[in-house]
Amino acid sequence: MSAWVLFISGSAMMALIFLLAWVWARACDNYSMVDAVWAFGIGLTGCLWLSVAGAPSLKHAVAAGLLATWGLRLGWHL
Repeated sequence: MSAWVLFISGSAMMALIFLLAWVWARACDNYSMVDAVWAFGIGLTGCLWLSVAGAPSLKHAVAAGLLATWGLRLGWHL
């Protein structure tokens, strides 16, 4: 998969998720959840990009693990 296809598909996926989170936040009148969705979403998107970009390597696995840890920690904290 080319880098542009990954970038556009990941960006579109996150735009949709962020839009749904914003609609949910407006319905609940609680906008603090949008930050947590952002943190989880950025970590998830980075892991997905690393898992499908090129041949799997130890570098990709370590980077995906770090992104997942960061996204989960920050999302849980928020």
